[in-house]
Amino acid sequence: MPQPKRRKRVIFLGRQVKSKGIGDLIEAMRLVWPKHPDAELAIAGIRVPESSEVDAHISALPPSDQARIVQCGTVTDKEKSNLLQSAAMSRIAVKNRVAWNGHSRRLGAREACRHVGSSGVPSTSMTA
Repeated sequence: MPQPKRRKRVIFLGRQVKSKGIGDLIEAMRLVWPKHPDAELAIAGIRVPESSEVDAHISALPPSDQARIVQCGTVTDKEKSNLLQSAAMSRIAVKNRVAWNGHSRRLGAREACRHVGSSGVPSTSMTA
């Protein structure tokens, strides 16, 4: 029996705040969706008061794009591993530096890599 086609999934895993680049990821997905309409963006991680900015960004999207975003909220270590495995085609990219206001800083790369590594999926670390 043929396997059902697996949906393409991009995952944001981190504190749900604008400074983590989630707005940029949402805008990048808007470029992906015309070529890959079955792709979805799963957003997982702790919500804080500033997460309302992310909610507003999503609410401003057309309904068809909003429907491609899955908000998972805070997830357990097991759920993180499952999410990472569900997205893995062959490699996961972990961005561990971000430039903001002329400064470069780490964004919890050790934590991200720990979860990626525990999923058994090959990963690539990137710097900005």
